[in-house]
Amino acid sequence: MLSLPHTAMAVTIDIGDPKDVHPHNKAPLGERLTRIAMANVYGRKMEYSGPVYESLKVTGNTIRVKFLTSEAA
Repeated sequence: MLSLPHTAMAVTIDIGDPKDVHPHNKAPLGERLTRIAMANVYGRKMEYSGPVYESLKVTGNTIRVKFLTSEAA
């Protein structure tokens, strides 16, 4: 969830060199950006994002991590 309207984020750390912002394999990035546009611009009902962190709670030796639902993300 980004603070500016009509923006989205496509993560690329898994498809390239973490020290180079320009991945050599551009097809997976294009597919991710296409899914974002199809869902957010054209209203197609489809997955376009991974889990989005909301909060965490520590109780004893347990950590409970909560993620936003896809409707709220």
